[in-house]
Amino acid sequence: ETDKLGNFQKSFMYTINHHHTGHVLVVAKTIPVALELSTRELTLYPTFSFLAENGFRTTVTLYNRKNYPAQFIWKPIIKDKGMAFSICPGKGTVEAYKDLECEVVWHPSFSSPVTGEFDLHVHQGKTLRLKCFTKLGPTSVQFREKRITFNHAPIHLTTSKTAILQNLGHNHAYFQIVDANPLPGMIITPFQGVVPVGGRTELKICFTPNALMKFDSRVEVAVRNAKSLELRIGGSVEVPDIQLSVDSFVFPGVYVGCTQKMPFFVENKGKTHARVTFDLSHHDDFTLHFQPDTCRSPSVPHLYTMDIDAQSTLECSLNFTPKEVAAYDFNLLVHVNVSETLASSDNTVTNPSPAGSAKHLIVPRPQMLTIPTQLCKVQATVLQPPLELYYQDLTFQCNLRTIQLGIVHDSNSIKKLHLSNISKQQLMWKLDLNAAGKAVDDGFFKFSLQSGILIPGQHIVVIISFCPPSCHGTYTAEVPLLLNNDTSVYRIVSLSGCVNSPKINFVPPILILTPVPLNIKTGADVRIIPQGYLRKTALQVEIPACDYGHNDRLNPLSVELPNGNFIDVTLEGKNIDFVCRVNFCSSKPLSCMKNIYFVDDQKNRFPFQVAATAENCLLTVYPYLACHLKDQQIILKSDSNKIIYSNGENLQHPCYIPGTCSQTNSTSNCGTITNSDYENSAAEFEKEVGNERLKKNEATSQDGTNLCYFDHCIFPTESTEAYVFLQKVITAVQNWFTLFGWFKGPNPISIPCTLKRDICKIQMTSCDEKVKQNLGKDTKTIYDMLLHLSGQLLPGISSSQSLPFDPTQRVVQLHWQHSTMITFLKCQGASFPHVLPEFLLDLDDYKRWTNLQSMWKFEKSEPEDIYILDDCIFEAVSKRSWTDVLLQIYKIFVLQRVSTVEVNTSSSPEDEQILPKISIDPLSSNIYSPPERILLAWMNRHYEKIRKILWKDCLKAAPHPSR
Repeated sequence: ETDKLGNFQKSFMYTINHHHTGHVLVVAKTIPVALELSTRELTLYPTFSFLAENGFRTTVTLYNRKNYPAQFIWKPIIKDKGMAFSICPGKGTVEAYKDLECEVVWHPSFSSPVTGEFDLHVHQGKTLRLKCFTKLGPTSVQFREKRITFNHAPIHLTTSKTAILQNLGHNHAYFQIVDANPLPGMIITPFQGVVPVGGRTELKICFTPNALMKFDSRVEVAVRNAKSLELRIGGSVEVPDIQLSVDSFVFPGVYVGCTQKMPFFVENKGKTHARVTFDLSHHDDFTLHFQPDTCRSPSVPHLYTMDIDAQSTLECSLNFTPKEVAAYDFNLLVHVNVSETLASSDNTVTNPSPAGSAKHLIVPRPQMLTIPTQLCKVQATVLQPPLELYYQDLTFQCNLRTIQLGIVHDSNSIKKLHLSNISKQQLMWKLDLNAAGKAVDDGFFKFSLQSGILIPGQHIVVIISFCPPSCHGTYTAEVPLLLNNDTSVYRIVSLSGCVNSPKINFVPPILILTPVPLNIKTGADVRIIPQGYLRKTALQVEIPACDYGHNDRLNPLSVELPNGNFIDVTLEGKNIDFVCRVNFCSSKPLSCMKNIYFVDDQKNRFPFQVAATAENCLLTVYPYLACHLKDQQIILKSDSNKIIYSNGENLQHPCYIPGTCSQTNSTSNCGTITNSDYENSAAEFEKEVGNERLKKNEATSQDGTNLCYFDHCIFPTESTEAYVFLQKVITAVQNWFTLFGWFKGPNPISIPCTLKRDICKIQMTSCDEKVKQNLGKDTKTIYDMLLHLSGQLLPGISSSQSLPFDPTQRVVQLHWQHSTMITFLKCQGASFPHVLPEFLLDLDDYKRWTNLQSMWKFEKSEPEDIYILDDCIFEAVSKRSWTDVLLQIYKIFVLQRVSTVEVNTSSSPEDEQILPKISIDPLSSNIYSPPERILLAWMNRHYEKIRKILWKDCLKAAPHPSR
């Protein structure tokens, strides 16, 4: 060896038998380490089948033709336009007489430069330069609607419109808005972006005008390697005309603690909607009441904001409830089209177009305008109350068992209302039972006195009895108290009576277990909260058998009661809650939603719903794999050629090694799972929904620790390996369905946004069913995907399904469509009992649906067991639900097409000895389905066929082992 470059000469002398002497001259030439590039100029072309972020990539090969390893590093040359190319690996070593491929990627955008250069620095060698070029293919982009109209846009308020760019070509399109501020107060976003092949991109146009104007603007959208597009935006700005039905509010005499209402109307006579704000921030005794659906939640206390449509009237009332004797005389401020902080809403940085611009025509010139604040006089006088009430809110409770036994008149069903005349004058009082409500009319509340006269200082007691029917429920009444024949209400006596029957609540209210492989046991703890039991009671558990088909009925569910099955009662009469364990394990594929019944001594049956899934399919049990990435493994049992997913505690060889099948004689207990970080969170979605109950009780609040597990069940913490695993699953699902899930080429999707957005092709635009908006034939819905993959439409749902204009009717129809789709997929073999139709709605529709459920239960006098998810939790649940729906669609319509004939493909005798034997029994694996095992065998066979070819010249070690 030598450290000097150049020619090398050295003479060696040798002697034979100590007599014959000779010389050998060694001549060599030392050269530096060097690498060669397969090309000095690299051109990247678009690939139709790749996604937008992966569409431009190719490789360059590094050759080391010398006898020494060469270390290298790539360094980009940054120029004024920047650098849009990257290369991987960025550094490394090329072994002697070997080569290495490096991947070059162009990161596309509208402003990305199409050229770039890299310097290849070789350690102790020469530097080479690689030039990269990008060739963009032609594309075809157009606006779905070439004109956006802002008719009667309200001044000082933000109006949003959406323009949609569609890509009809065969290459991804990159665009840029030339002028994102075409008008004062108007902003178009995003400024730059990409329209993928077969997809669309939404441009959001937000307009917050601060002047009266009529405009006709043309917005230019530049598209890379294509003609520019033009979007026309026109319209006008209007000023709302708001009028109040009263000029002043006068409360001549209101007693302390009483509430007096002053009704009035707010009318919008203008051509555009308006936002009206009443400022009562300095007057806590006054409140404003109007329709809840028009109220905007104020960020400032006692600042009331309402939205009023054009040519409409809103009924309101100003309520006055004084707390002390005083006199009021002030001006009520009524703001129109201002923010809740009473500041101007036009905070937008605007770039007015130059005068005479041909693209932005504003005729006549904009007129700046500030809407004046309206003043409404409020006067009120507060008087000392003449009558004092004790225990104005009365609550009654009865046990259904005591009613059936005739024991009704106890301290819980009889209350006293105390009335005292604290004035110096005689008072006439009256309970207006005619206006008290249905509970009083039906005789559920009875009064010993209904009216009377009180002299100064006199005290009287009114006995109120609660006489409910023999059925459990809650009964309420609001009884007005009148004084001196005055029609105004002095006080409201609130009555609430509850008939309690023995009841059991469960936390969580519904148990949804994580899908598990076959023969794997899972379970979760459930808290049992008894109510209304007067003595110690025993509970029995009834578990219905599950139907496996072919008259095969087994019971994979089991319940453990570690603390006994008795409901204990404390000395104070309170029931003590306890915990039970629900377990699930199945040796055959099963997906079910079953009721477990808890039966007390009086034969009262309380159902508890459990959803569980066991299946030998990766597409179903992937959440379980995510939770057990480290503590469990997939193994091949050599004695039976079965592929088993297990904890592998007793395994000497947890992974298959070729040539050692005869030596491996290990077994494993498939029914045992190890403790992991997620074992306590095995219950999915509804396990923690109990913490979001619409009607929360004390027991639920004590279970607050479960709320943190709920998020981890849906999507684990970002720092965990389980989170990374689930993100890879979602990315793989999105990519496959984007490229292959639709007819006529790719259709980019994003889980769950795209699937919840594209739900119909025709949208009704008014209550008149004849007025429709065709969203375009290029809009692809989930029903188009099912038609493409399955070849059939869902029952009752056409490919051009329309949705009603009314929001309530719309959400009811959407829920029915999702329910029909879920039922259809389950009949085809889908396994997702935890996916509910409402989880597939968007957030606004989900809130409407839960409100509808509450209203329907209230009308039917049913208990409100409605559970509302938090916004963030709902989005996670919805994302997980849509992911499972797509995976099951792939399982039943794509994966099942894999033919078993492929397993018998001929292979060499040598390969037959090396390749592992895989049993054809459908239940031979608790983790892989038959089609998945077919694909696994196919990959093993072809990998074995080419591995020796690929690594035949490997000098370091033997070729890579068999799989």
